[in-house]
Amino acid sequence: MKEETESQQDGTNEMITKMLEEIFEIYTERDAQYGSRWKRAGEVYADLFPNGVTLNTPQDFQQYQMLTWCISKITRYCASFADGGHRDSAKDLIMYAVFLTLSTAPHEHEDLEKPWTPPVGSDEV
Repeated sequence: MKEETESQQDGTNEMITKMLEEIFEIYTERDAQYGSRWKRAGEVYADLFPNGVTLNTPQDFQQYQMLTWCISKITRYCASFADGGHRDSAKDLIMYAVFLTLSTAPHEHEDLEKPWTPPVGSDEV
């Protein structure tokens, strides 16, 4: 007769099994809602960065991370576009776009207390 391992005795195996079952449920829900868009991530980034991307500084990594969050929300929104879009993704995109803006040339944001005005001759509102 085979002895039980410590993980079997203390219930760790059962907890892991339950956790993996819950994760699979989430995966199944998300796949039904958004499809397997994660499989195309490499294609999306290769199209956006045909010459590759170089990240050297913490600032580079910060800016790139904020951009990837924006791209993720855009692709999620696009996956549900035919059904009217995904409101949470649109809201998240706004927040992440603000983070991306703050991560872009941070020295340009030293005067954030001043109200924003569009450049002269601009059609921006």
